[in-house]
Amino acid sequence: MIEDTGEPAGSTPSKTSPSISSRWAANAGYAILLVVMAVIPQTMAATVSIVPDWLAHAAAYGIQTALLFWALTPMVGLRSALFGGLVGAISFGTLTEALQFLQPGRAVEFRDVIANSVGSVAVCAVIALASVLLSRRTD
Repeated sequence: MIEDTGEPAGSTPSKTSPSISSRWAANAGYAILLVVMAVIPQTMAATVSIVPDWLAHAAAYGIQTALLFWALTPMVGLRSALFGGLVGAISFGTLTEALQFLQPGRAVEFRDVIANSVGSVAVCAVIALASVLLSRRTD
C-alpha cells in the first residue's frame, strides 16, 4: 500500500508537504468549479469574462493539468504523472464540453476542446522543461 505522505516513493517525507488525499481534494474542488462554469447559462458566463474565451479555457485546463500532475507524482513518478495529467485534463475538458450539449442555452464548441488541450500541452511542456533544467542543475 502507498503511504499517504504526498512524497515520491522512497523519499523522506516532508513535514510541510500536503498529503496525497489533500492533493486529490484540491483536484476534486477544482473539477467541480470547472463543471459549474461549463453548465451555467451562457449569458452569466459572458458577463464574468475578462479575458478572451480561448485564453480562459487554456488557462483553466492548464491549471487542471498542473493539479493532476501534482496529485499523481507521489504515486506514479514524474513521467507517468505528466502523461496522466495531460490525458486526464484533456479528457475532462472534452467531457465538460460535451455536458454543454445537455444544457439549454449552451453549445458544444470544438474550438473550446482545442483551447483546453493547448493549455494542457503548454503546462506539460513547462513542467517537462523545468524538470530537465532542475535535473541538470542538481547533477
